[in-house]
Order: sequence, then C-alpha cells, then structure tokens
Amino acid sequence: MIEFAYAADAATAQAQSPVMSWVPLILILVVFWFLVMRPQQQKYKRHQQMISELKRGDKVILNSGFLGKITKVEDRFFTVEIADHVEVKVDKSAVSDRYDPNAPTDGSNEPKKVENK
Repeated sequence: MIEFAYAADAATAQAQSPVMSWVPLILILVVFWFLVMRPQQQKYKRHQQMISELKRGDKVILNSGFLGKITKVEDRFFTVEIADHVEVKVDKSAVSDRYDPNAPTDGSNEPKKVENK
C-alpha cells in the first residue's frame, strides 16, 4: 500500500511540465514590477519634470529640509537663497519639491485657515 503511494507521487511529479515550474516565479516578477518598479519610475519622471520646470524665484524644499528661493539656474546646479544674504549652490537632484505656501498640508483640498488669537 505504501509503495502505491510513492508511485502515485512520482507519477504526478513526472507529469508536471518544466514550464509550469517557472510560472510562480514569473507571476511574482510581474506583480513586483507593477507594485514596486513601475510606480517608482513614474515618481522619478514626475520629479525630473518638476526640476526641469523650476525657474528663478521659485521656492523649493531641499532634501536637507531647508526652504529657499532659487536665485540662479545653471545646467547642473541651482543657487538657492536659504536666508537673507545666504546663498548655497546645490545639485538639481537635491531639490525635493516645489514649495507652495497655499497648498493644503492635511490631505484636504482646502488650504488651512490660520486663526488670529
């Protein structure tokens, strides 16, 4: 009886195609592509587009957390004024985002209202 069970197990292992053993791996790679790689590439393209649209006078947030205003645009660098008479030259990739003081920060579509006390 036990030999019959071993024989059945061997028969099913031989019946499986070698291509079918690759299907789970291919499915995992496809899911990984759509959940991780593709969104990251789209985010990178949006960031590159935002950097290419920056011009003198735009307010930006740097990766270091500094907030400043672009005073000079070069091929590879921005000169950013981070305080009165304090300018730093940064690589374009150091710009994290464009700063808009009127943009909502809590996820709603309405700007936050500041109440005077």
